[in-house]
Amino acid sequence: MKTILVTGGSGVLGRALLPALEGRADVRVLSRHADSRPTFRQGDLQTGTGLADALRGVDTVIHAASQPSRPQADLEMTGVLLAAAREAGVRHVVYVSIVGCDRVQAFPYYRAKTHSEALVAAGGVPFTVVRATQFHEFVAFMLSRLTRVPLLPLPGLPLQPVDVH
Repeated sequence: MKTILVTGGSGVLGRALLPALEGRADVRVLSRHADSRPTFRQGDLQTGTGLADALRGVDTVIHAASQPSRPQADLEMTGVLLAAAREAGVRHVVYVSIVGCDRVQAFPYYRAKTHSEALVAAGGVPFTVVRATQFHEFVAFMLSRLTRVPLLPLPGLPLQPVDVH
């Protein structure tokens, strides 16, 4: 059975992925925080601490960890993960990105996603980039932010969110 490490396993996408992968692979979840559950491995994508242990014996990494509020950190964490994956002999990296991120460069987060895709492509590990449209949860979060100011113009950005599952 293959071993898959999911980064961002406690996030919106990660929580949806884990049940879908159950029974299909030996699944591990990377977390910055110690967790007593047997599938969890402690590791820090910013510093690289714990990644060598977390990646030992892993065939595939699904990189679903993301920090939209810190786009540069998102890019740096992808680089740290790729270096550790290459060193550990990981056979495949799946990078989760956003549809149209290369065409909507007005948002720093989209620019970071585009740069991360290029980093993954040049990272020395076979890869797949999966581009999904935004999830309903993200759109709801963005709209909830509008309630903080009395008036805010909305950009003409077409949205076609999908269910995370």
